Amino acid sequence: MKSIRILLSVTEGSPELYATLISVPSRLRAERVRALATIGVAAMSGGMPTSDQESSSHRAQLSPPEPEFSLDKVQAMAKRLGGGL
Repeated sequence: MKSIRILLSVTEGSPELYATLISVPSRLRAERVRALATIGVAAMSGGMPTSDQESSSHRAQLSPPEPEFSLDKVQAMAKRLGGGL
């Protein structure tokens, strides 16, 4: 399996992320970041509507494009990951 190693420091400069991760035990933080990144990728690819997508689709009154990931799948994954997301 191919992998990418990333050294990441989260500071109070990202207050929402910092607040989310500070309460997670240090050994579980990498997994939480992977889960949050997966949800972010789904949102950016059209699987979950972002606030920008919602406002533009309401203005244009067009149906959204077919998502790669269904919202139900992303929400189910988030529920499996537990609270704190």
